[in-house]
Amino acid sequence: MNSNFQDDKILYEIIDAISSLGIEEVLTKVDNLISKITNADSTGIYTLDERTESVVLRASKLHFSIVGRLKMNLGEGITGWVAKYGKTVVIEKDAEKDPRFHRVRDLPDDLYSAFLSVPIKSGNVIVGVVNVKHKNPHVYGKETVKLLETIGKLIGRAIEHAELLEKSRSLEEAVVTQKAVNRAKGILMKKMDISENDAYHLIRRQATKERKTLKEIAEAIITASQIDS
Repeated sequence: MNSNFQDDKILYEIIDAISSLGIEEVLTKVDNLISKITNADSTGIYTLDERTESVVLRASKLHFSIVGRLKMNLGEGITGWVAKYGKTVVIEKDAEKDPRFHRVRDLPDDLYSAFLSVPIKSGNVIVGVVNVKHKNPHVYGKETVKLLETIGKLIGRAIEHAELLEKSRSLEEAVVTQKAVNRAKGILMKKMDISENDAYHLIRRQATKERKTLKEIAEAIITASQIDS
């Protein structure tokens, strides 16, 4: 397929993207590169959502309209199987006859005869899947499979790092929200002579009514209190 020099060039390009771009841009760039080097009819990059035990489509040149919405449970279909067991699947024709095959309403995999699915790993941890599909029978050479597995390892670290960063931000936001809510509860308890539980439910009801976050309502209560004083 490609010479070692070309493969190295592709890998360096991915490394450069990882060091300078956000994770969504990295995945989009990698998906485009994979599409180009494999001359595939369809490609896609999925990442693991541990909370829902599913994989989510994060990048796909052909199926961009369902990126972020398409999900498959672990073990569901070829993609879900690879995400669950962390093993590469190579099917060069009649993919629909494979016992792991599963039709997805929003993703007409039955249009493809050849299917290459590679796990994305960070160390030994599975964090996603890369898919390459061809409408007609197609031979996936050892070099191609090896290159995609290497790409999977490269972006695996980037995906795990991005997820850890997001979890850290979420935790920090939760702490800030809790502090604001606690302060707002104290203000309401003193001003309205109500219990802590009643104050909290009042904040929640107001958040639901105004379609705002608890933090936004709490901050509004704090600001109003400061103005009144």
